[in-house]
Amino acid sequence: MFTRMLSAETIEELRTQARHAIRGGYEEPSEIIDALVELIEYDPETEELVASDRARAVAEVSSIVRDEDSAYLAEAPTWPSETDCDRIAAVFTDLESRGIVARENVGYTLGDLNVEMSETVANLMKAGRTVRGWVGFHSQDVERAVDGGGLFLGFAPVEASRAGAWLEVGTDIVQTFQNAGFKVAWSGKANQRPHLESLEWRRRRH
Repeated sequence: MFTRMLSAETIEELRTQARHAIRGGYEEPSEIIDALVELIEYDPETEELVASDRARAVAEVSSIVRDEDSAYLAEAPTWPSETDCDRIAAVFTDLESRGIVARENVGYTLGDLNVEMSETVANLMKAGRTVRGWVGFHSQDVERAVDGGGLFLGFAPVEASRAGAWLEVGTDIVQTFQNAGFKVAWSGKANQRPHLESLEWRRRRH
């Protein structure tokens, strides 16, 4: 019988991360394998074990990712032709056409999202683009959505110091999603992110 090199706890953690990444729909399996191998290579709890037989560790991680990918590929053909993820992409395209820069899966944390979107907006404005604000979500938001927790949206107006700017941009974003059939919870306050509720995260890899 094949004996696993990695502990049951490590395997379970890797399986959870593989599931999030595969079903997130933004990365190819090979990229996920590389990222997870790097994770255990530099984790103090597993680095010596991986160094002792790296090829075996790669094989175990690959097996986990392949299992998750096989389940994903088997399920995807049963999805409706238009999924909630397709509808999110369509709303983002609409917002983009009206001066709100919209991006998916930016960075891993809210801090990453804020920094990267601010840089994107600044570059677009330097290039002559008219921008009112931005909206997006990060990888942790995707993980939560994969687990059935809905999707939180980060956003900001360009004129952040102007009275009413946060409410104007946030309301536009929320209403656009509501018009597309999404249930959205938002207090109207700048320090709370709009939340798309009752969301089924089904994103096809392109």
